[in-house]
Amino acid sequence: MSFDADVGLTPVSRVAIVTALAVERASLARELHRNGGGWHVLQSGPGPERAAQVARTALAGGAAALVSWGLVGALDASLAAGDVVLPRRVLRAGAAAVFADPVWHARLAALDGFRTTHGDLLTVA
Repeated sequence: MSFDADVGLTPVSRVAIVTALAVERASLARELHRNGGGWHVLQSGPGPERAAQVARTALAGGAAALVSWGLVGALDASLAAGDVVLPRRVLRAGAAAVFADPVWHARLAALDGFRTTHGDLLTVA
């Protein structure tokens, strides 16, 4: 989906969700469509530079909030397929940690229908 700066954006449509891969975008877009649509899901391609460019474009187009969505493998034996990881911070080699918004974090954790876990997330090139 492309992000359009529509007049009269709803609160939902003002949230831009950025994915790197087509499979991530497709899985999320199907679920969001079942729950009323109106969300803007953008595919950036791999890498932080591409994600940053898509995020800047979404914000310039009227997005009030950004969500990064991805499907990942995990090195934590307590996680099961389908678990949602809500990291408190994202760690990157050679860079400062990026902290998640605690209000968004709490709202997402309160949603029904999936099991969440919290902690740190490491991202690498």
